[in-house]
Amino acid sequence: MKMLKRLWMVKSYTKARLYSLDKINFGMIENFFEIALSSGLTLIFFKLAMWNAAGRTLQYFGYSGELVQSNVFMFYSGLFGAIVGVPWSLYSHFVIEERHGFNKMT
Repeated sequence: MKMLKRLWMVKSYTKARLYSLDKINFGMIENFFEIALSSGLTLIFFKLAMWNAAGRTLQYFGYSGELVQSNVFMFYSGLFGAIVGVPWSLYSHFVIEERHGFNKMT
């Protein structure tokens, strides 16, 4: 009985360790991508382009003002972040967790 319990603990520990290593490695790759993307977008003045797009959107609908433009800019930033983040989230849930038997989503 003691041997069986010890074997189960070792197996459980090994499974948890491998899952943690996969999550850490994936997190490092994701963070590297985010840093590279952020650096690239800064170099090409992407945030300035989004700010100007927010201003054009307001002009199209007949609004003006920096506060409203800031809100539209934040909406665009959040939308862009969500679009870029979805593939990473999907991979994390459906590949890494599935590989280790933790995925309960379909």
